[in-house]
Amino acid sequence: MAQTVKGIKVDFEPNQELEKLFRSYVKAINLFLNIAYSNNITSLGRLNQFRQKVKEKCGITGYASVMALRDALAIYRSWRKRGGRKPKPKIRKPFLRLSIPYNAELENGRIRITIERGKYVWLRLKIGKYQQPFIKALNEGKLKLGEIVVKRGYIILTVKKESLPYQPEGYLALDINEKSINGVLYKNGEFSFLKWSLGKVYSLNQTYTKLTEKLQKKYPNRWALWRKVNRKRFKNRARKVDWHLHNITRQIVDFAEKEKALIILEDLKNIKNRINKRKLKKNKYSGKVQPHRTKPKSLLGRLNRACFRKIEFMINYKAKWNNIPLTYIKPHYTSRICPRCGWIDRKGLRGHVFTCKCGFKLNRHYVACLNLLNRYMTGYGSPRDWGRMKAINGLTSQVNLVGTTQVPKS
Repeated sequence: MAQTVKGIKVDFEPNQELEKLFRSYVKAINLFLNIAYSNNITSLGRLNQFRQKVKEKCGITGYASVMALRDALAIYRSWRKRGGRKPKPKIRKPFLRLSIPYNAELENGRIRITIERGKYVWLRLKIGKYQQPFIKALNEGKLKLGEIVVKRGYIILTVKKESLPYQPEGYLALDINEKSINGVLYKNGEFSFLKWSLGKVYSLNQTYTKLTEKLQKKYPNRWALWRKVNRKRFKNRARKVDWHLHNITRQIVDFAEKEKALIILEDLKNIKNRINKRKLKKNKYSGKVQPHRTKPKSLLGRLNRACFRKIEFMINYKAKWNNIPLTYIKPHYTSRICPRCGWIDRKGLRGHVFTCKCGFKLNRHYVACLNLLNRYMTGYGSPRDWGRMKAINGLTSQVNLVGTTQVPKS
């Protein structure tokens, strides 16, 4: 039995005393960051030696200083992992991390934050229809409350519960693309072809990009104006995109739960690094050997705006919360291998329809899903075995359709 975690966003009524806590907490994090940067500290034990001094200087509680230390260390380690380039890491946006019951308590729709012994700040929560079931489950003891992150205007409650995935009766393989999420359900010896459209998400990304380009052409070199306008625009875009993605991933998870299916996803970790990969080539103008992009600029822009990893993340945590089993499979060559005979198309992707020498024809997105099913069910994980994979229980030979889909009802 595993423990699953979910974050619940809850608004609260304005509180002037909270700003002082924000400043103290952010000041503590920045002091820890400066110490870690100056002394090249990456261990919790070494940085903990400075905790008492930071606590006294910032006027925060003992446990708040522990939380600030952990946040600072995580930020510094992440900065070093990205290359450790200047400027040095620094926190600008205010936030506050709390822990139950050491420096916060949740009671009667309010959060009590400890400033010091006997002094508290109370935040009155605005609990809506979405939050009510979680708050009720917390009060009844069905859910456990973890850490709380406080930001301007809202808090994020971390709720936990024990989950036990069910025994799957079928398999749902998903292929995430720019404009759609394609799936193949294999259950009771039959294949079902599925499609969830991402057209609205794609059009939102394209529209806001064109607006940005138009602004830059109209007001060239107006950097401050670009930042001011784009900050608001991209905040709106992110909100709309997230709304669509939450609805689509909820439909996928509900469908998998209804069919009692195990979800199979491609392991798209570091996909942006692979998209933006560069090769050393000679510059035809200067003669210098420089890194050059391997894909056209327009294609790079589209792929970088796509939400591959975000969709996977949403499906992952929604599936775990609903006790749905989920697994990841290596994605290499999934769109280029014939699921019937195992032939590999090494010349690259040409069009949306995969055509094999054996006569097999199918949309490449569904070919990828079939190969994911094949790899999971046969256990072939090594590249040297991909060309020798057998059809899934001999049933893949029955699939000979080009783009046949059914759209599941939400």
